[in-house]
Amino acid sequence: MNNNYKLTLIKKSNQTCLQLRYKTQVVRNWYGRFAELIFSNTLNIKQAYTQNQHSLYFTKYQIQSLFTEITCLYQFINYQLKIDKDLVLENFPNKTCHVAEYLLFQIRINPIHMAHDDLLFYFLEEHNHYDISIFDKGINLLVGNNLIQMIITDDGEQFFDKNSKPHDHIYFKEHKTLVDCSSEISNMFSGIKLVNQPIQKLGNVYTINNEIF
Repeated sequence: MNNNYKLTLIKKSNQTCLQLRYKTQVVRNWYGRFAELIFSNTLNIKQAYTQNQHSLYFTKYQIQSLFTEITCLYQFINYQLKIDKDLVLENFPNKTCHVAEYLLFQIRINPIHMAHDDLLFYFLEEHNHYDISIFDKGINLLVGNNLIQMIITDDGEQFFDKNSKPHDHIYFKEHKTLVDCSSEISNMFSGIKLVNQPIQKLGNVYTINNEIF
């Protein structure tokens, strides 16, 4: 049987894409942390023929099974992260519920704080029939219902945090990376004036420049 379907994991900078091709035609793309989980989960499928550590080959019948596995994986993660449950509790409008579900899924599944530009890129790539206004509306609904929080740094970068409770963050300016900050480190930073922007109601953002290291 011909293994005409190729599944390839592509990583560029902080962005990840899992691409399924039939010969030379792109069939489907998945993005972000979910793409990585699909690929790692797929490595356990014995019928797949491994070409290298980033590509897998499938027959037509194996692809049908793969899509079933992906659907089950999505539903399991969605349940574990309580995404549908929270959206139902907040009574999200039907027109934006699908968009909000996608955005909340990407933010909650990610172990790091997602950058606005990365999330927007993933959204528009997977939903090319939508525009940025729908993305903004979904984000505003999630923030407004306290399901996520948006953090804006002193240089205008935006990040999303699945923990909507007030807490401090550290922003590594050169690498454009935001991480949570413990209370102990916050106390230390407050004494050396690393806060480069006004105090936000959800916590401080301590900006660290490269020259500190």
